[in-house]
Amino acid sequence: MNCPKCDSVRIRTINTRHDTIESIVRNRKCSRCEHKWFTCEIDLPRHAVKWGDAASLKRVEGYRKVVFS
Repeated sequence: MNCPKCDSVRIRTINTRHDTIESIVRNRKCSRCEHKWFTCEIDLPRHAVKWGDAASLKRVEGYRKVVFS
């Protein structure tokens, strides 16, 4: 993961919490420019993504939108 502001790879995780049963929220900070942001991680079934052209991941039909309840 790179910093969305300066593109540095020097990223730290400040805080991690389980938001729901399916998701983890992480508070991240760039060590270079000190920009802070949140990421939300969810588990997807193995068949939800596949490798596409040029070694990129593509979502499989039916998993285009993630909905949190």
